[in-house]
Amino acid sequence: MKNYKIAILFVVILIGGSCKQSQKTLQGGEKNTTRNIRNDGNKNQMTASRAKEEEMFVQGCIEKSLGNSRKALIQFQECLKINPQSAATNFEMAGIYREFEQSDRALQFAKKAVEFAPTNRWYVLRYAELLQENKMYVPAVVVFKNLSDRESNNVDLLFRYAGALARAEKFDDALKKYNEIEIIEGVSDTLQMCRIVIYKKQLDIIGEENALVTLSKAFPKSMEYKRRLADFYYSTGQSEKASLVFKKMIASFPNSAVPHLLLAGNYNKIKDDENAFTEARCGFLISEESSLMLKINVLAELYPINDSAAPLSTIKYKRADSLCAILMRVHQNKPEPFVAGGNYQFKRGKMIEARDMYFKAIDRGQIDYSTWKKIMAVHNNLNDTESQTKTCMTILELFPSQPAPYYYLGIIQLNKKNYAGAIRNLEMANDFLNENTIDELKITMALIDAYRGDGKNEKAATLEQKINTKLLNETK
Repeated sequence: MKNYKIAILFVVILIGGSCKQSQKTLQGGEKNTTRNIRNDGNKNQMTASRAKEEEMFVQGCIEKSLGNSRKALIQFQECLKINPQSAATNFEMAGIYREFEQSDRALQFAKKAVEFAPTNRWYVLRYAELLQENKMYVPAVVVFKNLSDRESNNVDLLFRYAGALARAEKFDDALKKYNEIEIIEGVSDTLQMCRIVIYKKQLDIIGEENALVTLSKAFPKSMEYKRRLADFYYSTGQSEKASLVFKKMIASFPNSAVPHLLLAGNYNKIKDDENAFTEARCGFLISEESSLMLKINVLAELYPINDSAAPLSTIKYKRADSLCAILMRVHQNKPEPFVAGGNYQFKRGKMIEARDMYFKAIDRGQIDYSTWKKIMAVHNNLNDTESQTKTCMTILELFPSQPAPYYYLGIIQLNKKNYAGAIRNLEMANDFLNENTIDELKITMALIDAYRGDGKNEKAATLEQKINTKLLNETK
């Protein structure tokens, strides 16, 4: 315990000494009213007051360093009662109110800190930042200008100054500052993106294009910048230029599937189905593990089979099958290609083929519930009650709170006239249902039949009345 106390004392001494030194340094330009005005010969009283202020300031620093901001605030408030013109204390108060997300109050104290120590860059910087946070952009520009005039090669400060100019809608001046930054540090992603933000506000397509071209040339080994440029061309209706960029990417990155896949997507957007398939096929043949999910997304984009999509033509199904076959060969140890292949088979009603692919996906580590749900739908379509029962029992071990396996087990037992078992499972399905009107109707109708089969006619009638009332309310 003694050693523990000594350690704590040592930390306090270190922090205290640091804060005192910080106060002396930070207060370099402040006017000490206590010393100037109260120079009446009563040195002891003046020294005691000053010592008390420093003690509270140090204690405030300690509390702040320990994360006790509210306690620190109390100490700094007491400091200001003794010496309201302490730049260091006003600076700390501004920081704490900023932490409390009270930017307006923080600004008041930051302004005072700068008044009492106008040459301290950290005080001035916080003041400028708080002006911006309070949406006082024009005054912030003035403060940042004064700072940057003193430190003309400080890139971080120039960025802040340019940002303030942009917020004040002085776009041309902001762009000039970015030009100064480029002279100092060269081309960077941050610099170009800041320019692009301004070009977008000015609707300057040429400026935006030039910024993206500059990035692409400055970082030739980066695929991302070329992709941004191609996306820009497509979004501005320049699909031919977009295709040209993608082709250059293919030449620059011959072992990557990504450029082929992006080009396929570009062709798809302009309804060039033949070239879209050709480029997709080239990309799918490249065994780049990191591109698998992009391949899956491109497949879904080229040949959508979601509920809202139009029916695919025979040729599109054939091409989708071809791409799925490539995926399953190139990424044979991954489950996603088999899920995708199963989905296309399921959509066409080829249930046995779909089920085979879904189980292959599960063998390769696919544990997503949606795949198991598809398998249950396949069993149901095939009327394979034996396989359905086994599958539902397996699913309940993995996903015990899903309603579908209870529902299918309930239907099987209902058909076998095992009404007690059907009721038990259908009630469980209903308990786990998550506001799905269609599923609720299916479960309820089956449960009504089970109640009647078990002789529970009153329960059946009550449930039937409930569902009829709900359906009536929904149609109004």
